Amino acid sequence: MAKKINKDSSKNTKRKSSKHVNNPHDKIFKATFGMRSVIRGYLIDIFPKKFTDLLDLESLERESESYISKNLEETFSDLVWRCKLKTGRPILISFLFEHKSYKPKRPHLQIGEYQFGAYNIQNRTNPNEPLVQIVPIIVYHGQENWELIEPFESYFGEMESLFENFLPKFDFILTNIQSYSDNAIQTFQDRFLEKIFTAFKHYCDKTFIREHYAELWLSSYPNFENEETSFFIHAFGVYLSTIAGDISEEEIIIQLENISKNPLKSTDMLASERFLKSLEKKGAQEGRQEGRQEGRQETIINIYKETGWSAKKIAEITKFSEAYIQSIIDNFDKVKKS
Repeated sequence: MAKKINKDSSKNTKRKSSKHVNNPHDKIFKATFGMRSVIRGYLIDIFPKKFTDLLDLESLERESESYISKNLEETFSDLVWRCKLKTGRPILISFLFEHKSYKPKRPHLQIGEYQFGAYNIQNRTNPNEPLVQIVPIIVYHGQENWELIEPFESYFGEMESLFENFLPKFDFILTNIQSYSDNAIQTFQDRFLEKIFTAFKHYCDKTFIREHYAELWLSSYPNFENEETSFFIHAFGVYLSTIAGDISEEEIIIQLENISKNPLKSTDMLASERFLKSLEKKGAQEGRQEGRQEGRQETIINIYKETGWSAKKIAEITKFSEAYIQSIIDNFDKVKKS
């Protein structure tokens, strides 16, 4: 397996951390498309079937490094997955996320830079092995319409056919999220993919995000107790809070209570700082200080039981002090052993 680390990898890491970490779309894209179930769902529901039929989806494996160069980091973030063809030969499926509000001009130039940079890295690392083909996929959620992929040769205007032989031949898959209706998105097999596509489609419509906040955030998960689900709930809750604008705790509580006739278990609503704060505020409004304290402790114990997280990690999510969290955990463990 090719190792894709260049000499200035440490510099690249610092550069990316300063430019990408604060972009909410980039962060949730990496969190979501880093999940195997989401990639598998994408390949089944969206990727052209004529290609999917050639893939051994059970062989999907995440690549640990990025091929994004300094020149491309302002435009793309990427995730790379390795998959075998049913013949056994490996290919790399590279998801490039375009999160600007306009489509890139002459995208083949950027894709070509990406691909040839990746092939050069492969060649330097394993010069005696065949290159692993890269299939680039642009997942676009900008507001400008982008349906047609113009061929690379169109950039040159009129050209004698004889000279076309000197042009590189390559293409990419375009997934324009804005082109999918809400009903079409709801048919996706993977619930995480459904939720993130819905949020990306409506990210500019704060009214839609606020009105569907709880439904997007917490409903229709296959298994709330699954570790992957817990991870997604946390990451997605942070993203929704960022793009929703001003939404009150009371609005969220009302939406949560209306999701189902049967109230959701507290463990189903673990991972949002906003929701935990709303519980505390609701208790204060009802004047039940003692009950609020017990409810807070119960929530923390539920998080601890369901996730096994440390006091430090729970404190980061809930914003309660680590010492306070640790005291509750210690007391719970003590009672459990007695």
